[in-house]
Amino acid sequence: MRHTVLVIPEGGGELWHAAGPAISAAALRWSGRSLLGSTGVDVARNEIVWSGSFAEVESGGVFDEDPRTWGVKGWDALRERVEARGGGNGVVIRPHARHVVSDVPGCRRLLESAWGAERGVSLCYDPASMMTAAMMDRAEDHLRRMYEAIELFPSERLAMVAVGGVGGELGKQAAKLAMEWVPKGVGMVVLEAEAAVVVEELRRVGG
Repeated sequence: MRHTVLVIPEGGGELWHAAGPAISAAALRWSGRSLLGSTGVDVARNEIVWSGSFAEVESGGVFDEDPRTWGVKGWDALRERVEARGGGNGVVIRPHARHVVSDVPGCRRLLESAWGAERGVSLCYDPASMMTAAMMDRAEDHLRRMYEAIELFPSERLAMVAVGGVGGELGKQAAKLAMEWVPKGVGMVVLEAEAAVVVEELRRVGG
C-alpha cells in the first residue's frame, strides 16, 4: 500500500500504524476533546482535536447543536483558542457537522486563515464526520464531492484523511475515493472498530 494508514484508538491515545510505509514524524494523538471545550493552551502538540461547538463555551456538550457555532461567534472563539497556543504548535483539527469546522468551505476557511497558518494548524479531513442526516438520501454523491474537494486543500496543511465511518457499500466507496483523491505523502486514519475491514478494502482497491 502506498499510503500510510494509522488507527484512531477507541479510548484515545497515540495513533498506531496499521499498513503502508512507517512514518518517523512526531506521534499524533487523539483525545476526543475540542478546542472550544478547552483553553487552547492545554491541547498537546500534534494532538488531533475537534474544533468544537459554541455550546461548549457556555458549559454545553461537545456535540450540542448551537446556531452560533457556524457564525462570527464560533469562528472568533476558535481563533482565540488557536492563538492562545502561540506559534507553530501543530494542533490538528478534525471537522464535524456540528462544529465550527463543519464542511468543505469551513475546512478551506481554516486552512486559508492567517491565524491558522501562523500557529501551524493542519487538518485531519473526515468526510464521514461531516455528513448530516439530511445528506444521507444522496450520501454517495455527497461523499464523492467531499473526496474530490481534497484537491482544493494545500497538501502541506493536510495532516491526514479519515477513511470509513460510514460502513457497508458506502464504506467501500469511501475507500475507493480515498485511493483516488488522497495525495501521495498524505496518510490515512481509520477507526479502531473498523480498522481491519477498511484496511482490507484499501488494499483491494489501491494495491
